Amino acid sequence: MTGQRCATSPEHADRYAEERTFLGAIAEALAALGALHAEIRQPYGMGTPFLHVVGDRSTGHGEDVRLRRVADDGSLRAVWQWGEDLPLDPRQAAAAIRRVVAPEM
Repeated sequence: MTGQRCATSPEHADRYAEERTFLGAIAEALAALGALHAEIRQPYGMGTPFLHVVGDRSTGHGEDVRLRRVADDGSLRAVWQWGEDLPLDPRQAAAAIRRVVAPEM
């Protein structure tokens, strides 16, 4: 089979592995806080994955956390749907997300 590429060749490496790892760290921090459900989603053909977070209560609150690349150094940043950056530390980002998705009243 010379000349053919298989799914494990470098050309087919997971293009969004870094993004999923970044979002996975936030999802793990959210799981540690409890009372939230977080899922990494990547609709077919839509490009960059995002984190969908909803509260366990029937409040109807939910948020999608998206990613952006920093122009200066190419690093990733998690951002709210409205474009504002979340904290860099996954635990701090998770705490901020929880305050919005599952506010204590």
